[in-house]
Amino acid sequence: PQPFEGRGSLWSLRGPGREFGLPVQERLCIERTWFKRFPSDAQSQGFLVLLPEMRAWTRIDEIASIQYDMTHNNWQEVGGNAKWDPRNPETADHSAPYLLARGLIDGDIYVDSFVPEKYPFRDPIVKALMDKISCAPVDGWGGLGTARITIRKHSGEQRSWDTWGGARNPTLEDYPRPTNAGIRAKFERACAFRSVSDAQRDRAWAAWSNLRAINDVGEAMQTLATFGRPQPL
Repeated sequence: PQPFEGRGSLWSLRGPGREFGLPVQERLCIERTWFKRFPSDAQSQGFLVLLPEMRAWTRIDEIASIQYDMTHNNWQEVGGNAKWDPRNPETADHSAPYLLARGLIDGDIYVDSFVPEKYPFRDPIVKALMDKISCAPVDGWGGLGTARITIRKHSGEQRSWDTWGGARNPTLEDYPRPTNAGIRAKFERACAFRSVSDAQRDRAWAAWSNLRAINDVGEAMQTLATFGRPQPL
């Protein structure tokens, strides 16, 4: 809520005492954005992509412990005290231990991952797995999403997975990029989850997938003015 003076703001990033001015962007912000594959915080995107590989290597009942190493900034954001007992979507979708445990159990993170009955105070299975997770910052690491997750089995076997971000990332080309078909499938899944009619879904897709043909952005916005069953604030 404080983009200039708050935590993580332009002022805090530049440091007190330095000349302050708004950055000049050569491109519009809409041209600099990116898609999330999962409805969770940015740094979790790297390890959630690896869930199928992790689940293929181990079962939940085989896990003895999980060590989650990450950058200091990411640790502050997703590994703080409140993140070990999330009770609302705004905390749960920024909780590294919850996202990892829930993803290993369910095989996916979606909007329905953030309902009360799936949180650790209601679900003893996810609570037990979260209790086996340790999160720690690593000096010298940087980047949004840099992490190493090490899973140890009761048998003594262990395996580590590295995720992208900063200097420890070989190349972002190592990660599959979203396709138009994948983006459309994600949109259609969200529409089905929110009970959006097929007619509205198709109108919205037609408008937003070809904005150059729209004379007034209000026309596109009207296709999403209501979105299925609105949830109370």
